[in-house]
Formats: sequence, C-alpha cells, structure tokens
Amino acid sequence: MNSAAILNKPEKTQHAVQPFLKDIFIPCPVCHGTLDMTMNGKVICCSCKAMWNLRGEPILNKASQEEDED
Repeated sequence: MNSAAILNKPEKTQHAVQPFLKDIFIPCPVCHGTLDMTMNGKVICCSCKAMWNLRGEPILNKASQEEDED
C-alpha cells in the first residue's frame, strides 16, 4: 500500500474520553459542564466559561475583579 492510499484511508475515530482516562476528567464544579485545558495551563469550562489554574484555584476575569472592588 502506498503512502497516498494510507493518507486517504478513512479512520474510525472516537471522540469520547477513553475509558482509562475517565477517572482524571471531572465535570465543572460550577455547572457540571465539560472542562478543557489551554496550552498555557488554564482549565476552562466549555459551558459557563469559568477558569481555574492547574492547582484548582479559580482565575477571575477582569470584569468580575472590577465588580469585587466596587
């Protein structure tokens, strides 16, 4: 089989979390949505857009920080 045939071959992909990785993925503590991690180490909820660092500390956006100061 040549390389062009391999590249054009449709693959069966599974978009769900693999069973052995399920234990390390937890739902969002705010809305129970799906969490995603950015390249710079921030954990972001796909639903409510809440953010945390890798230590689990919440990251406040500038708008919520300004409201807290008032």
